[in-house]
Amino acid sequence: MDRKPDFTDEDVGMQAFHLRRGQAVEKAIARIRQGLGNAFFKLSREEVELLEWLLGEMWSMVGFFEWEELKFSLLTFEDLERLLAEARKVMAHEKLGVEAFTDAIEIVRKAGERTGKA
Repeated sequence: MDRKPDFTDEDVGMQAFHLRRGQAVEKAIARIRQGLGNAFFKLSREEVELLEWLLGEMWSMVGFFEWEELKFSLLTFEDLERLLAEARKVMAHEKLGVEAFTDAIEIVRKAGERTGKA
């Protein structure tokens, strides 16, 4: 008797995608926390969750090597406020997700460039 598997190759692929995205977000949050020190704790739990969501969407848009080059530890608190503003615009349907995520990626890139020149 032929039994269908309880999950498909697509299910396995989607699970692996979500697992890798979650790990990338955790690593980025750890780098941000390390870079900001105690200032990170000014964020509310809701803001951290919004930031995690935004980072996950950003990860989905860039390639692995590009993601690894982003300098999350160099973000300032003001950069974080700008990132959260982009996420809020998406949630409020004031800005398309792709535009906001692209702008968020650029905020992180510029933080690395700005600090790298100092």
